[in-house]
Amino acid sequence: MFNTCHGLFDGPSWEALCQKVFKYKYGVEGYQSIPASPGDFGLEGFTIHSGLAFQCYCPEKNYSTADLLTKHRAKISTDIKKLQTYEKELSIRLGSTKIREWHYVTPVISSHELLSHAKNKETEARSWGLSILSNDFTIHLRDADFYATEINQIKTSSGECLTFDTSSPELAATDGPMHEYEGNISRKSIARVGGNGEPKYQTQASKLTQLTIEDFIHSTPYLKKIEADAPYVYIRIVRSVMQFELHIQEKCLTWNDTPEALTTCLKEEFLDLLKTDFQDVLNHTESMKIARAFISRWLAVCQLDFIDL
Repeated sequence: MFNTCHGLFDGPSWEALCQKVFKYKYGVEGYQSIPASPGDFGLEGFTIHSGLAFQCYCPEKNYSTADLLTKHRAKISTDIKKLQTYEKELSIRLGSTKIREWHYVTPVISSHELLSHAKNKETEARSWGLSILSNDFTIHLRDADFYATEINQIKTSSGECLTFDTSSPELAATDGPMHEYEGNISRKSIARVGGNGEPKYQTQASKLTQLTIEDFIHSTPYLKKIEADAPYVYIRIVRSVMQFELHIQEKCLTWNDTPEALTTCLKEEFLDLLKTDFQDVLNHTESMKIARAFISRWLAVCQLDFIDL
């Protein structure tokens, strides 16, 4: 899956969205889709009246800039060549329409070198003298933001929530020394239990420390499983967590009750957030597991601290 500010996509889901966008944006220009079956002629669709042709591509995953450029180059080269290979077949489908602009539509274009490649292929295609191309045939590169208005309109119409955060959400790293995380959890467990160091409370703090460490250790593989099995849900969760962590910082600065009361308050608030924002994909049990995983991470990594309490 390829992560974008508009959501996670693979080839079929990106093409499905693009088809909706093209119909919405170019319907008055006589947009006509070209189903890939039987045969793939290198075009997703075209406009009858204005001669715009469209080809979509979504990378399989988030590649490095260099690797993504290689993928884009190969895709453009392959699909432009199909105009020559399938000239006869395309002519039957295009009718009297000549392709004036060929639009390469992909979620992200990250290198200006792709423009140079596109211009080279544009010149090459013109040199073929194809009956389906106009004399001023051009290639245009379009990323998702070019259709942001249409994408948001389509998502709104289908009841989906809009996302305006264009950053790639990432959780705080937990690859530091384990003894530091254990020390943070132990210190905070003692603060949560209280009791002024009496033996009874020392035992409780020790047990709480162990439970929290276990939750913390299990949190990483558990969250990775969510990422692998349900990447779109994972991205939604991470975005919510990043905003909630800002709330934690503010809560810690203004809290005037006990450390345990603060921990319980934040756990309940986070669980309520999961129930409200993820009721379509998470049941109560999974919400509880996710809440425990993140509470343990916040105690270990120090987003949640009691230094001033």
